[in-house]
Amino acid sequence: MYKELNIKKIIILCYIIIPFFFYSIPYVFSLQTGYIRLHFFETFNVPSSFFLICIIGYLCLGLGVFISLSKTHFKIKYIISNDPLINWAIIILFSAQLFIPIGYIKVFFTPLFTLFIATHRPKNFTFILLLLIAFIKMITAYDRYPVIMVLLIWLLPILSELSYKKLLLSALSAILLLVFILQSIRAGMLPFSGKMNNFAYLYQHMSPIYIGAYLQYEEDFTELQLLAESIPFAKSILGYDTAIDIIAEKGLPRHIIDLGIRHGSNTSMYLSNLWGIIILILMIFSLYILIRIFKLNFFYNTLLMMFILQGPYFIRRTFGALFIDILVSLFICLLFSLFYQLKTLQSKDSY
Repeated sequence: MYKELNIKKIIILCYIIIPFFFYSIPYVFSLQTGYIRLHFFETFNVPSSFFLICIIGYLCLGLGVFISLSKTHFKIKYIISNDPLINWAIIILFSAQLFIPIGYIKVFFTPLFTLFIATHRPKNFTFILLLLIAFIKMITAYDRYPVIMVLLIWLLPILSELSYKKLLLSALSAILLLVFILQSIRAGMLPFSGKMNNFAYLYQHMSPIYIGAYLQYEEDFTELQLLAESIPFAKSILGYDTAIDIIAEKGLPRHIIDLGIRHGSNTSMYLSNLWGIIILILMIFSLYILIRIFKLNFFYNTLLMMFILQGPYFIRRTFGALFIDILVSLFICLLFSLFYQLKTLQSKDSY
């Protein structure tokens, strides 16, 4: 049985409303002195002008995403699946993308999982198993996002029906869950214990995102480096270091880098020069063209689910990385669609 979810309000929340507030709040607080002092192993004075540029840049990018996705009508069409094979496939693909350490293999497992979970709604018991796997990943690898991912997919039918006000409250609740509960469990502490129980801790938790965004904005990336950050396998072919590692060298002490700690990536790297802005525009235009050309339900579902799952990361992950995921997902969806059509033709021929 087919069902539909309209995720238009979720897209607007994740790609327009949240980024606006995320960068507007420090902008307002920075106006009195002209900067905000932030600390994450090193101290930085981040100017008001940077936050203003991020507000404008993210609003334009969010509107571009919204306009591009409007061709899909923001509708995910899925099947309520009781098929054990589909349910186990979802569990296996989810586990594979979390625990297989080989990056090039994970690149293909992630869109496969997204395709399956976007086109088939598994049983509640399957979601319980996924949540258990996500908790194991959080405890063993200190990665909290899989827990949020599973909860987001599980609650998607409810979230898609909420008003903007309730959606915003849900997003704030997710942030509190992420910062005050999951972070504490990940660190082996009781939630709301020690220093993890006040607004100052929330502020400290957000500082690495702002600092990472500022450092990437200040870094003078070449146009080839920026292109490499948005084309599959380009960094490996051209021999470029990732933007994350480049800014880590400038913003973190050596012993912290050796521990594997990083600021993360950010779309601000494209906002610092004309070439970066042109590349962002080309990515949005390419997304729009791909949606108009490949009118496949597999692709539309996978694309919309991908934007939902990456919505919480939009303010702290470069759009180029998301665009790479989109291109790989398109390739997977085309293969899957071809396989499905061949199977259909074989079934007809057998009659």
